[in-house]
This record gives sequence, structure tokens and C-alpha cells, in this order.
Amino acid sequence: MALPWTDVASTLFRIVAGFGLFYGWLAGVFFPAPAGMPRGDRFWVQALSMGAYAILLGYLLVALHVFEVLGWVVALGASHLLLAGRRRVLWSRYQLRPAVRLGAAVLEELDDLARTPARAWQRARGWISALRPRGRPSLVSVATGLLGLVILGVSAWMHFASNVAHAALHFADASVVVLWVKAVAEQRLFVDGVYPEGFHITLAALIKLTMSNPILFIKFVGPAIGVAMALSVAYFAARTSGRAVPALAALLVYGTLPALLPYEFSRQVGTDSQEFGHILVLPVAWLAYRSWFADHAEAYRRGALAGVLMAALVHPIAALNTAAAALAASIAAWLAIGIHRPTFAWYAVRVAAAALLAAAPLAAAWLMGVPLHASSLAFATSQERFATPPVSPWAWAGLAAPALSLVVRLRRRRSPLELGVPLLVLLTLGTSLCIQQAPRFGFYNTAILVRSGEFVALALAPALALGWSAVEEALEAWPGPAAARWVSWAALSAVTALAWRAEPPQSPHPYTMESDEFVAEYVHIAQTNRPTDWLAVSDPKGYAYALGQGFQLDPVSFVEHVVETADGLVYQDQSGTHPLPARIYLFVEKRWWVAPFPSEQAELPRRQAANERLKRWIADYSARHGPLPVVFDGRYLRVYELRQRPAAGGVSSP
Repeated sequence: MALPWTDVASTLFRIVAGFGLFYGWLAGVFFPAPAGMPRGDRFWVQALSMGAYAILLGYLLVALHVFEVLGWVVALGASHLLLAGRRRVLWSRYQLRPAVRLGAAVLEELDDLARTPARAWQRARGWISALRPRGRPSLVSVATGLLGLVILGVSAWMHFASNVAHAALHFADASVVVLWVKAVAEQRLFVDGVYPEGFHITLAALIKLTMSNPILFIKFVGPAIGVAMALSVAYFAARTSGRAVPALAALLVYGTLPALLPYEFSRQVGTDSQEFGHILVLPVAWLAYRSWFADHAEAYRRGALAGVLMAALVHPIAALNTAAAALAASIAAWLAIGIHRPTFAWYAVRVAAAALLAAAPLAAAWLMGVPLHASSLAFATSQERFATPPVSPWAWAGLAAPALSLVVRLRRRRSPLELGVPLLVLLTLGTSLCIQQAPRFGFYNTAILVRSGEFVALALAPALALGWSAVEEALEAWPGPAAARWVSWAALSAVTALAWRAEPPQSPHPYTMESDEFVAEYVHIAQTNRPTDWLAVSDPKGYAYALGQGFQLDPVSFVEHVVETADGLVYQDQSGTHPLPARIYLFVEKRWWVAPFPSEQAELPRRQAANERLKRWIADYSARHGPLPVVFDGRYLRVYELRQRPAAGGVSSP
């Protein structure tokens, strides 16, 4: 069941606009980086700073019960007074009473706001001008750009195709993500246990600010994050190699050839906080490396620290991998130029402060009596012993590639800073492999080891690209730089064609828990009824798709606890009698949609037994009152509607 293309296009536009607003425009306003930095580095410094700040601000707004568009506007405006150089207005420029000083500051802020459209247009013209080539572009540059667009387009198709073709949300945690985003939007944190909610706060804020359909936004933001992960790999490869074609080689491997890498590509077509956090791993590694010696080192340090803080606010495993990559990058810089003591002291103090800041929301909730998220805690503490995967030939090649680059750079007598780049890539990949191979040394943690392949995949693609760069650099001695670029481009074009022939690009099997019909009918019912007017009797996993509107009962609870009285159907249990809504929708499964996972297949007998009990209840009720109307009859699902008089005293949750 494919979605209308207008819904898809509208949602993608809102996703791009929302993330552009937060991590593009607002990031530049709140946390401007020095103009002398390379454009890509400046973007990441600003975006990571804004990302961490927005999550912390979101926690505060939810705690104060002002997590609304107006609350965000007021909070961001007040923040701008403090963060964007307005302190001089408040404390030194106006020697007046405090209220008058504040009023003058607000008036100046409004004057700046009135000038914003003109400034935005001027900035856009500057971006367009920067993209325009200063001279006539070379033919090889045009060819490289076209090849890059093809690779990126194929990667985007692989991430988005199954999402467009199926109405259901992908990935097993989809209903959890929807539930937590919905709870944040309703000013509630940690609804079923303490867990980092930075990702869910970010989504809830963007959904409100862009006025998006929550289900569609959550559905398509996952594959968009997958594409962003591929672009972060290409960015890191471009910065470490200094060349375009090797960066495209990294994009080809990571974005379109998942069979070569030890990660689950199906996770990247769903929506989960871990993937959002993994966008940060390689950019933070680069910023941390540059922070030890580069010009504008303070801005690089701020960006690296903000990236680690943001990862810690989003997902614990992403935080572990981001911190490990930052440490590997720092060691590479120390080996290249030695430890810079002022930078070390700066990090020593602020890393501890950032750790306390990241833990503060979780600690506060735990001290208030909220338990830890049970399933996550069980997964995090599990020490299941399983066979350690061998180091693949591609991983060995990835370790050899930076070593080759180091040899080439030594032969060409490069500076110590340039010699540190292969060490950066080598140590990052080596760290990820050490985590993956930890059981060989007696360490067992299921959560870390099961997810270790994602870190290896992130580090492996740029490592292979660095080897490609070393070959291209060696070729420049003969037959020359221009010819070497053409040879490199032709080789990558041939590799791309052969790789796609051997492993044809395809979107993975939908990682879903319900059929498309189930999801579509749930959303339809939620959209055509008032929130407290209906009850769905169905498998409980679909309830989150309705954003918690109406009420929901699983079939067994309905059959065992619903009693027919003179006033209609009521729900009776140990807590008392509860009236039921006027409209009751009974979901009967005709055929069995089972996600291709052992846990889901093990649930099938239970679902079948519950479904049979519900069918017998419908048959008995129909024998007494006449057939129930069928409001939906599809391939997998039949939905009956039972109407009764509205309860006089209102409806409570059964």
C-alpha cells in the first residue's frame, strides 16, 4: 500500500526545512564559528553546538510544561539575548533601571528581527555565489560531481524506497519512538522508564515547528538520517584524504554496499535514536583531531565537546562510540605533534562538566522515583556469550589502507600534521575493531557487542577511501595530477558498475511489526473520530500509530472483561466498572502478517488464539443483536464497528 506522493513530498520538505532551521540557520545565529574555518568544519561546529543546546532546552521546556511553539519562540528569543552578544545591551549600553534596560534590549532584538528577511536573502545569495565556480570548471570536476550525484541518488533510493511503498512504519521500535515523541509533545518525560530522550525531544520540537503529520514525519526522518550517516562518512573521507574521488568511494561503500560491512542496513530505513547519534561519530573525530593544533582551535574544541554531549543525550551506545572516536583522534594528534597542555586542561575540566550535564535529566528523574527503562536496562546489562565474528578481509584491507597512505606521505616528506591523518583513521578503525573483538579478551556485554558492527562500518569505509587516496597520490608522480584524477575517476566508475552488478542496490525488507492495512486503518479511525469517542480491540502494538487517541484493549482482555448490561457494554475488573466509548472497532486478522524475526514468529500462536476468541465473541454478539457492520475488509484485516449509546457519565480508560 504505497503512500500518496504529495504526502511524501510534503513530509520530506518539512524534514529538510526543520533540520535546516535548527542545524543551519539557528545554529549560525546562536553559535557562530569563525569565518576563517573551512565551510564544512564550521557547519559541524555550529550544528553540534545547537543540537546539544536544543535538547537541553527541550528538557527544560517539557519540565516547565511550556513545550509548545510559543514556548520555543520565547525561549529561543531569550537565549538569543544572552548568547548572541546582547549582554552589552543589558548591562553596559543602557545605564537605566533594569526593566528599562530589558525593554531596550527587546526593542533592539525586534529591530534585528525585522531585518532578518533581508539578511537571510543576503546570506542565501552568498551561498549561491560560493557554489558558483570562480572559473570555468574542469571536465574532470564536472564528471566527478555527476558520479557523486548518481551514487548519492542510489543510496537515497535504497533508504527511502520501501518506506514509500509501505504505509507501515519500519523497525521494531517504531511504536516506542511514536509513543515517546507523543509523550514529549504532551509535556511528559520518561513515560515508561528513564532513558535518554534527546532524539525524541528533537523530533517533537521539529514536528511542532513545521506543523507536520507526526506519523509521516517519524516514518521518513529515519531514512533521511540514514542518508545523513552516509554523507557524514563522505565528509570525513573528504577531510582526511583531501580528495573528491576517494570521498565518493567511501560514500559508495557505506551508502550502497551494505553487504560488505558488518551492520544492519535495515535499521537505517527505520527510525531509531542510535542511528541519529551515529551521525556524529566521524565529524566529532575530525573536530577533536583538529582541536589540538589547528587555527581556531577553541571553536574545534567546542564542536567536539558539543558533539560528545549531544550523543550522550541521544543514545548511550552512540555516546560510547563517539567518545571512543574522539579519544582515538586525540591520541593520533598526540603522536603527531605531542600533547598540547592547555588544550588537555580545557578538555579535562569541560568533559567532566559535560558528563554531569548529560546525566542530569536522567538522574533527576531517577531521584524522583521513575524506574529505569526495564527492557533497555535488561539489554544493557546482558552478558550473553556468542561467537565473536572474525576480522573480515575488508577490515584487514581497511587497516592496511591508512598504513599505505602513511608510507606514501612519508616518502613525499609531508609535515607531522599530515602524517597524523593516517594515524587518525587507523586508530579510529582499530578502536572499533577492538570493541567488536572484545569477547576474545573476556569482555561480554550484549548491547555493546551486538551494536559494535555499526562503529566498524563507519570507520571502515573512510579507511578504504584513504588507501584509494594514497594510490591516486602516488599516480600524480606519473603521468601527472590531471591524468591521475581521470584514472581515479574512471576506476571508481568501473568499480561502481561492477559492484552494483554483483550486489544490485535494493531496499531491505520492511522491518515492520504490522501489515500496512493495520496501520492505515488505525490512522484512519483516529483521524475520523474524536479522541475519546472510540475504542480499538486489537493487537496493542498498533495503538501508538493513533498517537494515543481513543482507547485500546487487546482481544483477550476484551473477551474476558467486557460485560453486556442494560446500558450497553462495560469493562469490569478489580478496580471497578468502566463505561466504554460509543464506537468500538474490532480488528479481526484474516491472514497473518509476521515480521521476519524469531521473536515475532514465536508470538504467532498467541495472536491466533486471541483472534479466534474475538471471532467467537463477535459471532455470539451478532446472533443476539444482528450482524455487525464491516467498515474495512482487506487482504489481511477485517474491521467491525459496534455502536452503542454514549455513556452518560463519560468514558474512562479501561
